[in-house]
Amino acid sequence: MIQCSASAFLQHMVQNIVGTLIDVGKGVLSPESISLILDSKDRTKSSKTVSSSGLYLVAKIIQVNFNYLIQSLR
Repeated sequence: MIQCSASAFLQHMVQNIVGTLIDVGKGVLSPESISLILDSKDRTKSSKTVSSSGLYLVAKIIQVNFNYLIQSLR
């Protein structure tokens, strides 16, 4: 299972991250290549975008006046 947390996500961002991590697991990319890909800020250097099948939004956290409201989606 891969869990991602951020203050915002770009379209297909999680799918791109998961695709790249799968390639690291398969040995197509080295673990060190993740830092190089992120530092390059070039989407074309990462792996393919995986299907959204199996990706689920579990919760969203909303910051209101420095207090956090966790809203479960289950």
